[in-house]
Amino acid sequence: MVEELAQRELVVNEQIGSGILDGISKGLEAIGPNVEEVFYNEMMFSHNLTKNDILERPEEFAEAMSKFFRVGTSLVDRTIGQEIVKNFGIPVSPGINFKSALEIVMKLPTASQAKKTQLVGYDPNFCKTCQKIGRIDPSAARTPYSDCQEHYTKRVLRLKKYVRMEGNLHVHPMFNSEI
Repeated sequence: MVEELAQRELVVNEQIGSGILDGISKGLEAIGPNVEEVFYNEMMFSHNLTKNDILERPEEFAEAMSKFFRVGTSLVDRTIGQEIVKNFGIPVSPGINFKSALEIVMKLPTASQAKKTQLVGYDPNFCKTCQKIGRIDPSAARTPYSDCQEHYTKRVLRLKKYVRMEGNLHVHPMFNSEI
């Protein structure tokens, strides 16, 4: 699938490209303090691939990663994928890796498309609360037709204040158990 992304002539705007590269850097930094520098040098010598070429040749980056990290490739792959999606405000799930993170991020509308959809009406790919309160740049929704992580967390905390426990049940005050 990464090859499909590379073969499609996708125009990656600067914001998405820098978010992906920043996620890769953060993922490599999480492994160790000098890992990023050493890996990029090795990637340049072994695959003639620079940091800026990663967006154009993601399959070669994945190959360089597997040759460099060998046994630990899956750990590094997941760490990089999780950092990439975090940069875009997307909730991290355990199965996310570099390839799946690229697929998710490439499906996000670009900043210019987001502004167009905002003017037209509701866009299910963005937080419904952010759009309702009129934020200029709404956060990505956790799932289509839902809130971003920030608004979801606020709503859950607000509900926890009102809900009481009766045995194993959570009861909202609107539903009185005494009839």
